[in-house]
Amino acid sequence: MPAQSHKNASKSLREAADHHDKASEQYSSGNHEKGAYHAESARGHREEAETHSGEASKKHAANGSSKR
Repeated sequence: MPAQSHKNASKSLREAADHHDKASEQYSSGNHEKGAYHAESARGHREEAETHSGEASKKHAANGSSKR
């Protein structure tokens, strides 16, 4: 069902934003290793969100729905 894929994408984007904020805080504090860890985690969550969004699009197409 596309709705679940959209929910998963939304969750991944929220997690990416949280890690981005943490990365920024760590870099600002001089903790570059922790900042890099959170930046990499943010990238991973964004990639997950893109995957979930793509899955939702495929499901919409399979259902003949143009709405997302």
